Amino acid sequence: MPYKQKGKGKSFITGQVIDFKKETKQKIFNTGNWMQALSGLINVGHGIELNPFPGHSENMIGNLVQSMGDSLQAIGGVSEYGNQYEVYREHNYGESLVVTGSWIQAIGSVISVIGTIKEETQGIQIESQLRFYVAFIHL
Repeated sequence: MPYKQKGKGKSFITGQVIDFKKETKQKIFNTGNWMQALSGLINVGHGIELNPFPGHSENMIGNLVQSMGDSLQAIGGVSEYGNQYEVYREHNYGESLVVTGSWIQAIGSVISVIGTIKEETQGIQIESQLRFYVAFIHL
């Protein structure tokens, strides 16, 4: 059972399509990142309760890594616009966190895809074995 993250897409599109003020766009971006991080952690919690299956550990690790990346993006967004300390804005620490978080999230996505491929490949193998046995029984 693959874990899918939801939440960030709609808020991201809303922030891009509607002409909001810069601060409002940033809040929408941050909210989307926090929502996606939370959904990834919920999926990890749900995955702990499941019996292991092919690709299970990759899906859980991938979701955890994606959640860490989303959290870094949100923290970077907050520090980019919400920080009173000039030194943080001056050195673009917020932007660095957003970029780093994006890469970490992408790595987590790749790990999750590997798990999903393992899971789907196992399902296809089982299905083809069942067809073979059913065909054999009908002979």
